[in-house]
Amino acid sequence: MTFDLSRAIGHDVGAKKTKWNRRDLLLYAVGIGATAKDLNIVYELDPEFAPFPTFPVVLNFRGDSQDVIDFNKNFKSVPIPGLPPLDPSRVVHATMSTEILRPIPPDSGEGWQLTNRVIGVHENKSGIIVENEIMLVDANGTPYTRMITGSFNLGAKATGKPFSKAIVRAPQAKPIPQDRPADHVFKQFTTPEQAVVYRLSGDYNPLHIGQYFLRQTTSKEIYSYATKIKDPSIGQRA
Repeated sequence: MTFDLSRAIGHDVGAKKTKWNRRDLLLYAVGIGATAKDLNIVYELDPEFAPFPTFPVVLNFRGDSQDVIDFNKNFKSVPIPGLPPLDPSRVVHATMSTEILRPIPPDSGEGWQLTNRVIGVHENKSGIIVENEIMLVDANGTPYTRMITGSFNLGAKATGKPFSKAIVRAPQAKPIPQDRPADHVFKQFTTPEQAVVYRLSGDYNPLHIGQYFLRQTTSKEIYSYATKIKDPSIGQRA
C-alpha cells in the first residue's frame, strides 16, 4: 500500500471535551516539581494562586476524564488520510510548544474543548513525526492556549523516502546569546517518583513508569530511549 503524506496536512482530527478544577492544578504543580515554598501554585487559598501556565498540556491526554485511562487504547491510531497505521506503544513525545493566549480560570466549568488538526508531517529513516496544532477554547470558542506538539512514531514507514512539510510552525525563541554568560542559572534535581506523580495529571503513558515499561516492550530502540530517561547521569525526566 502506498501513502501520500501530503494528504494528512491540514486534516481536522476533531474536538475533544475537557475540564479541570483546582485540585487538578495542585496535583499538576506537584508533579512538575513545585515545592511547599511555591504557595502561589500549590496552595489554593494563597492570594496569588493561579494555574501553572503549562497545565493545558496534559488536557489532551485526559480530556474530561477524572479517572485513570488506558493510554495505548485511548490513543489508538485513528485513521488519518495519507498516513500509515501508527502504533501508540511506539510513540514518544518529540516536541512541545505552548503559547499562552489568555490565563485559564482555576475551575473550568463546562463547555471547554480542545480542537486538533495536523499541521506537519516529516518522515526519515527512523520513523515519522506528526505535528498537531491543539487549541484550548472555552464554551464560546474563545482560544486560551495554543499548543503545537510533535509525536515521533518510531519505525513507522510511509514512502521510505525523506519527506517534510508543514503549514504552521511553532513560535521560535530568540537565539541564546553566545557573547556572555547566563543572567541566572537554576538547578533542580528530581527523583524517579516525580514521574509517577506527574502521570496522575492525565499523561498515563507507560513510559513514565520506567521499569514496567522496559519489561513490557520488545523494542530495543524504545528501550534505549527509556533507559536514557532514567539514567541518573543526565538527571531524571518526566
